[in-house]
Amino acid sequence: MTGRVTGRRAISIIGGTFPLVFAFYAYRLHGMTDYINDYGPLQRSLLYLVMAGVLAWAGLAIDVLWRNKSGRAGAAAIGFTWLMPVAAIFLTVGFASYILVPKYTGGGDVPPQLILLDTPAGRSVPNLAVSFYTAAASKNTLLWGEADGRLKAVTERSAVRKHWFELAGLKPDTQYMYTLNDSPAVRFRTPPAAGETFWFAAAGDAHVGNKTSDPAATERILKSISKPTNGYSLFFDLGDTAQLGFDNGMWQTAGATFSPYTDSIPTAYVAGNHDTMLGGLDLYQRYLGVPSSDGEEAPLWRRIDCSGVHFILLDLEWELGTYVPAQKAWLEAQLKSIPQRDWTIVLCHTFFYASGGQEDGWPWYDNKSVIAELTPLFKKYDVDLVISGHKHQAEILQNDGVTYVVAGTLGGRPDTILTYKSPASHWLKQGALGFADVTIQGSSATVAFRGADDKVLFRTTIAK
Repeated sequence: MTGRVTGRRAISIIGGTFPLVFAFYAYRLHGMTDYINDYGPLQRSLLYLVMAGVLAWAGLAIDVLWRNKSGRAGAAAIGFTWLMPVAAIFLTVGFASYILVPKYTGGGDVPPQLILLDTPAGRSVPNLAVSFYTAAASKNTLLWGEADGRLKAVTERSAVRKHWFELAGLKPDTQYMYTLNDSPAVRFRTPPAAGETFWFAAAGDAHVGNKTSDPAATERILKSISKPTNGYSLFFDLGDTAQLGFDNGMWQTAGATFSPYTDSIPTAYVAGNHDTMLGGLDLYQRYLGVPSSDGEEAPLWRRIDCSGVHFILLDLEWELGTYVPAQKAWLEAQLKSIPQRDWTIVLCHTFFYASGGQEDGWPWYDNKSVIAELTPLFKKYDVDLVISGHKHQAEILQNDGVTYVVAGTLGGRPDTILTYKSPASHWLKQGALGFADVTIQGSSATVAFRGADDKVLFRTTIAK
């Protein structure tokens, strides 16, 4: 066998293997089963990779089995044998570069945020953490304490990139402050004691980095939520903070956008499908993940008890691809442990009930798989309120005694297709940006939707 033939067949083997391996790798990434099942453009992209690999192997088969490659047909066969693997290699390299280059380049510092942690046993106020990231390992000192008291200093033991200063033993309804190294002091107030009236805000889908998003509106909304005189105790971001979770630069931009506001209001994040797409999970964990006690990354689902209200944060990014058995067992155990008289509020990225239309090959309305899997649990264990994003509109829905709020309105381009009105819909506003404003007061709760200008667009009351 001549060297030319050997080289051609070696290229065919590489060209046939490379795209198939990469397509399998992409399919196995966190959350990608839902993405591939539901999102037409990504389906087609991976299909092209698989087809390129198959054609490269077909070219190799022709090269091996057709021994008499003479004349025009033979020349065409040899040309096909060369063309297919080379095209497959270039296609795979292009796709891989699109994902991996922004992931491993363009990294920088992400400024501090005040992150909500779990609530210690016997206390009504959760612990908090001042969290930030530096591109170069550094050793930092945090001063913190009650605003009118003596501050205590905490210095990191060694130089690290992900910085995590936990604030424990917090008193309810008390003003604290912290200063990082020589930075200006940041003041924040802890939530009230159990049984007292308190407010929290929720919104998602800022899609920082998307050209069609409205970053100015995102900042106006965050400014309203973090303004001390507005009285919000907590903020829940409902996911899709970054447009491309595998793009380091977009996470830096997101950090710069959020930090001026989330450094002073206790904030919790849930993961969205854009945050973790195509291998973005590790960047999401780097910038927004909550470490567990053993130093490893904690699961993307957790519970926060605050002021007598129980918040269940789930990892539901599109359909059920991220709803693993461990999370399912954990959720039922948590819901079972909460007294029926208490407020139970579930927060996640994907919606349950919603109005909308079909786009990109998927029906963006009543999400049948998550409705079938989870809403029976919500009814069984008396969940009061479910707040989610994913759908870029403001909607309040009610079904089986549970109120559902869709608030994917933090700056991403609003959805406008409406060919289906959910039977559960109570109020719908398309084209609006803003946030959900929830007041818990004894046995009643007021659920309002505010626009980016902080004005109330709709308000309703639900009873416990």
